[in-house]
Amino acid sequence: MTTESDQDQEKLADFPGYEKDLIYGWVKDGAAGTVGMPLGVQLVGRPWREETVLRGMAELEEGIRRSKIEKEGKDAGGASTRISDKLDRSAKVSRMASRS
Repeated sequence: MTTESDQDQEKLADFPGYEKDLIYGWVKDGAAGTVGMPLGVQLVGRPWREETVLRGMAELEEGIRRSKIEKEGKDAGGASTRISDKLDRSAKVSRMASRS
């Protein structure tokens, strides 16, 4: 598995951020301070079980956030909230689908 290196972090300074696009900004913010972390993660779930995959991603983000806090001694903030919102929406959609 490939991991983020110090050289990758140096190149991140030249990577476009929010000035180009919102997604680019999220990628740049998310990649900051991730030396040693895997470059890609893919979670796969059973059909119609998106909430399980989103829960796994929420756990992964929480672990990364805690790692950053321990490493930097400050709150990395916000990442798990986005996944939690998606998890809540997915659970609602699943409940609605099971009613029909």
